[in-house]
Amino acid sequence: MIFQRSNLIRGFLFYLLILILIVAVFVFGIVRFFSASIFGQVEYELRDSALMLKGLMVLSEKQGSLDYDAFCKEAGKNGHTRITIINADGRVLGDSHAEISSMNNHGDRPEFIQSLRVGEGFSIRHSASVGYRLMYLALLVKGGTGNLVLRISRPVNAVDQVIAGANRTVLFISLLFLVLALVAAVRTGQWIRRPLRRLVDVASRLEAGDLDARSAVGYPEEFRVLGHTMNAMAKSLAGRMETVRRQRDEYQSVLSGMSEAVIVLDEKLQVVESNPAAERIFLRSRKEMLSRPLLNAVRNLHLQEFAEGLLAGPGAMSAEFPLSVTTGGERDLYLQVHGALIPRGESGQARAVLVFTDITGIKRSEQVRKDFVSNVSHELKTPITSIKGFVETLLDGAAEDREILERFLGIIARQADNMHAIIEDLLQLSRLDEQSLSLEESPVNVETVLRNALERVREIARSRDIRLELRAGEACMVRGNQGLLEQAVFNLLDNAVKYSGSGGEIVVGVQRKGAVAEVFVRDQGVGIPPEDLPRVFERFYRVDKARSRETGGTGLGLAIVKHIALVHGGGVSVESSPGMGSEFTITLPQEQV
Repeated sequence: MIFQRSNLIRGFLFYLLILILIVAVFVFGIVRFFSASIFGQVEYELRDSALMLKGLMVLSEKQGSLDYDAFCKEAGKNGHTRITIINADGRVLGDSHAEISSMNNHGDRPEFIQSLRVGEGFSIRHSASVGYRLMYLALLVKGGTGNLVLRISRPVNAVDQVIAGANRTVLFISLLFLVLALVAAVRTGQWIRRPLRRLVDVASRLEAGDLDARSAVGYPEEFRVLGHTMNAMAKSLAGRMETVRRQRDEYQSVLSGMSEAVIVLDEKLQVVESNPAAERIFLRSRKEMLSRPLLNAVRNLHLQEFAEGLLAGPGAMSAEFPLSVTTGGERDLYLQVHGALIPRGESGQARAVLVFTDITGIKRSEQVRKDFVSNVSHELKTPITSIKGFVETLLDGAAEDREILERFLGIIARQADNMHAIIEDLLQLSRLDEQSLSLEESPVNVETVLRNALERVREIARSRDIRLELRAGEACMVRGNQGLLEQAVFNLLDNAVKYSGSGGEIVVGVQRKGAVAEVFVRDQGVGIPPEDLPRVFERFYRVDKARSRETGGTGLGLAIVKHIALVHGGGVSVESSPGMGSEFTITLPQEQV
């Protein structure tokens, strides 16, 4: 406001200065013109009189001798005009208003000097003889006695008074005009300033983001049109801003709802936008990624090279590459990235958008399928090879030996049983993958499940001198398939018996923790190395492959346990140390009574 007021004061002072200069020039011009006109008229009359007297003087000299002093007094007795005749030496020969004996030599008078030089002289000056200002006009007269100068003069005091009065009148009128002009300027300024201030206020509100501001200026016409234009512009701008906000919200909603990570790069490969999925995949917040080079935000040379090729390439690219994320954790991912160039806008800067799809699960599934096929082939190849070898041996003549025949047929039968067990386990896993339990679910007492599973392994445990202990507190009910739950607990107990030494102890029990029931099987066996713990529930994965085959395992028991737990809405976990035994835990949601 102070700045605006200062500008107005400076503008007003500038306008005032211009107005004063104009009035001053006008007054000066009028005064000069008026003075020149009056003095010109007096000079004209004075010259006319001088020419007439010059003619009379010449005529009188032709008629006889002329008394110059008497001529001057006679010619000047009826008016205010003073007449003087001066010879070429400057001596006064006659004067209408003074005695020539008392007059000084006039050889230094400017009009006298000028008339001798050019024939006519003119000056306005103060007269020492009479004591006031006079207008002098001198004419050179060539007579028989030599050159004379006829000088005629007239007082200009009255002219000066008239001019002074006229000057005062002009000055008064000019000052009055100046005052009226200032008043009119102030009123006009206020008349213009009020609507202009309203327009400025509306423009300031629009600049501040208040797009509801509108102008109501009705005058002058130019301001009314300007206000109408500003209102139309504000309305249009509000509509565009609403469209931009809606598009931005839609854009943000799409980005936030995408499961794929999105990163937008500028032409310098700096991150200018990202979405929440990018934060989850790369374990960096949006704030940590924005305005940073891509290589710093996502430390991967393959991605850097991909982005550089995208900006320099045809406009669309795809690639797959592994990514190790160590910030805030450690994960190994496999990403599929699609890149495209964004059309250049008004800024002319190139931008690229990268869309990342986490295909780690797909890659792992592919690897699991490959491993599964390989393991199934390997597991079936061994008994088939064994059966084929023994059958060929029998066909070659060994069947005639009754003892060899019975032994070989026994081995073939055991290998067939192993193949049958593998196929049965695979079929069970297939059924579990389909989660086809809905028709067989019912409330199940967990303690009953544990007792039935214990009975199935009690004989083999007794044969190995392994003690079995059941720990069950208050009744615990879950909803599911009792046969499958018994199978899961039996598989855990069967493994515990196989990998426990003579004299060991196996504890099976259930405990309630909030809304879940935890079924645990704890043994004192050989334990599991830490590096094998994450994979023990994979199909056909064996910690000790040689011993597993010796004990007759299919390599699918723990995988079946995991799937049974999953189809019941639970999970399975293991804690183990080599030589210290293992503890497997199945977590199941309790039945709501």
